[in-house]
Amino acid sequence: MSSVVFYPKKSIHEILTAATEVSTATELAFQIENAWRKRLWTLVASTFAIILLICTLTIFVSFSVIAKEKKRQEASILTSVQTISKLATVQHHYSDIFEWNDQKDLVLFQLKKSLLATGTASVLAGINLEESELTVFKQGEQVKITFPRAQIFSVDSQLQFAGEADMIFRRISIDDRNRLLLESKESFRKKALESGIIAQAEEKAASQISSYLEGLGYQAEITFQ
Repeated sequence: MSSVVFYPKKSIHEILTAATEVSTATELAFQIENAWRKRLWTLVASTFAIILLICTLTIFVSFSVIAKEKKRQEASILTSVQTISKLATVQHHYSDIFEWNDQKDLVLFQLKKSLLATGTASVLAGINLEESELTVFKQGEQVKITFPRAQIFSVDSQLQFAGEADMIFRRISIDDRNRLLLESKESFRKKALESGIIAQAEEKAASQISSYLEGLGYQAEITFQ
């Protein structure tokens, strides 16, 4: 036969109070634990964000420094290449005999005049950087340079007049001599072009600049356009 135990009212109150305190303490501990967990995650997230920011700034600064250094090197190479290309010229020397005749036909007779001269010329060709620019692009140890096409700088022509013939009504003038001089310059210019002076000037410039850059440890790729 089961027996029934009776607790006094005071004991029941103490038991309920103790249970309530235990529950409150457990809940409080749980809340504290959650608060610390949130703080810990916040701290971790903040630390990660700071590290990410530092890494981003470091990468940005590094790329900026590299880009500035690349531009500085390109500018230095450009200056050196400009100096070398101005010196990389080709000169040809020519000589020839020139004859100039002018005739006017009248009803009964002809009015003639003529000039005979020996000519010499010095033709200079190279890269003209005054009218167009060259471009330099550096990628690692590779340097790409684009030049303008070579051209003839000057034709220094001189004539030694060996003979002239004219008539009383048609005298040889200074304009006649200048006309023959211009014709001789154009003739020497064409001879230089036919001799390949343009290609020679470009080859010389490319060779000298390639040698210079290879001496600095670069590989040069040179084109003309």
